[in-house]
Amino acid sequence: MCCFIPMGRQGNTARSGVQSKRKGESGFTLVEVLAALTFLAVAGLAIMHANRSNMDTLSNARQMDTAQLLARTVLFDLHQDGVSDLTDREGEFEDYPGFLWHARAYSMQKPEGWFRLLISVQWDDPSAMLEKKREIQVEEVLAR
Repeated sequence: MCCFIPMGRQGNTARSGVQSKRKGESGFTLVEVLAALTFLAVAGLAIMHANRSNMDTLSNARQMDTAQLLARTVLFDLHQDGVSDLTDREGEFEDYPGFLWHARAYSMQKPEGWFRLLISVQWDDPSAMLEKKREIQVEEVLAR
């Protein structure tokens, strides 16, 4: 079945209805969609950068924590072996490859008979951009 509507009053109504419908349509233009996508892309990149930065900071904090615990382990071992103001030793950690330690004692002028024991732990940091070697130092003052 085919329905034919003659042009006349009804045709004008239909035409004017289409025009009014276009004016009242809701939706987004192509420019608005592209602007929203650009904003989302920039925001996504910023979030990814912040996440990567946080991961690098967390990795660095773990390495610093490990190095500090290793320095305290060396300090404990040196106390067990006996230390003096002539101590100058270095070594590696078997369970922690890439971490090196150095312990050195320095005599103090005052008070007489005291010395400083300086322990440094170094490691390679592949995530560092400028300085590839990191180091922490632990110092203790001891009497002879």
